[in-house]
Amino acid sequence: MGNIIEVTDQTFKTEVLKSDHPTIVDFWAPWCLPCHMMPPILEKITRNNIGKVNVCKLNIDKNPNTTTQYGIVSIPSPVFLNNGQEVHRTIGLQSSKVFTDST
Repeated sequence: MGNIIEVTDQTFKTEVLKSDHPTIVDFWAPWCLPCHMMPPILEKITRNNIGKVNVCKLNIDKNPNTTTQYGIVSIPSPVFLNNGQEVHRTIGLQSSKVFTDST
């Protein structure tokens, strides 16, 4: 997955909440077909925003604490955070334009 950071319940605070950059966290699961279509979109975002935006993925099946904390009930669910605070959320497969407009 190139520049996309895999985060877990244990690393979420360090990688996302304490990040110096705005961060997109894609909540996903291996069994979710639309989730498998997100990586190319997310990779494009990382390439176009190196040093400006972090892009992370969190597997909801392996990380129930963060998933529950953010109230994730549908996936894929990209959540946009800045300074540790949620600023925007989408649900379902999104085009790269949605991410560009939100970052």
